[in-house]
Amino acid sequence: NGQATLNIQDQKISGKAFCNNFFGSGVFNGNAVKFKGVGRTLMACESLNEAENMFLTDLEAVNASSVQGNKLILRKDNQILMVFTRSTEK
Repeated sequence: NGQATLNIQDQKISGKAFCNNFFGSGVFNGNAVKFKGVGRTLMACESLNEAENMFLTDLEAVNASSVQGNKLILRKDNQILMVFTRSTEK
């Protein structure tokens, strides 16, 4: 059972897309955001392929973000695509 993560540092993104690690860049301007150049490692995880492909497609479709408490909400237009909760781990 995989879990997706997202790390943002400066203009770089990285994380885990259920099975594979991913990486790319982000352009941030207020609440506007665009992730681009997203690539991933190529581990074989047949049971998670569909979910992982959808996750990465949605990540590249994001064009807006907001923070509510410890949650990062990523949207395309007014549709919420994904929500991440800030980890307390360092």
